[in-house]
Amino acid sequence: MPTGAPIPPGPIPSGPIPSAEGPAAQGGPGRRRAFARRAGAAAATLAAAGLVLGLGPGTALAGGTPQAACPSGAVTEVSDTADPLSAGPAHLTAGYYAVAGSFFPPATLRLCRTVRAADHPPLRVGTGTCPAGSVAFGAPNATPPAYDSSDAVTWGTLLPAGWYSSGHTAPSAAGDWFTVCWSPRPPAPGSAL
Repeated sequence: MPTGAPIPPGPIPSGPIPSAEGPAAQGGPGRRRAFARRAGAAAATLAAAGLVLGLGPGTALAGGTPQAACPSGAVTEVSDTADPLSAGPAHLTAGYYAVAGSFFPPATLRLCRTVRAADHPPLRVGTGTCPAGSVAFGAPNATPPAYDSSDAVTWGTLLPAGWYSSGHTAPSAAGDWFTVCWSPRPPAPGSAL
């Protein structure tokens, strides 16, 4: 039936509607394959966006680890200031903190403010390398073992008020501890902490 022709009287025909665009426009195999490719690409894009933007429990950040929930909601990102993509040292108020997860780039630890637990050490000296003039403190690793985990940070060690960078982004060989580098004063412009 030509396009624009009047509809003849009688029963309504069933089946595909004729089109000037050919069989692919009528829902044939070519059109279904094209739709499947577009749908697959859209799903992959959404999945990648979720990995980058997600911060909830069990969600990975770009190049990151699973992330523990932080019940206090007080999360501070502390990056390795030697990384050219780093925003610089982060300021923390004194309190108890644990590492809820990490991501890169830049190499960054997510510190969650939490509470002290009587059966854990209140303070720990870090084992990583820190720049001259800063002190290494240890922060416990509360990173969940898997992306589908619903683990939450439950305790932390005392970190004094000051400016922090990460000493390194992998737990120390002595156990599940990360090193963070502390300075009581903000760094001079152009220097690393």
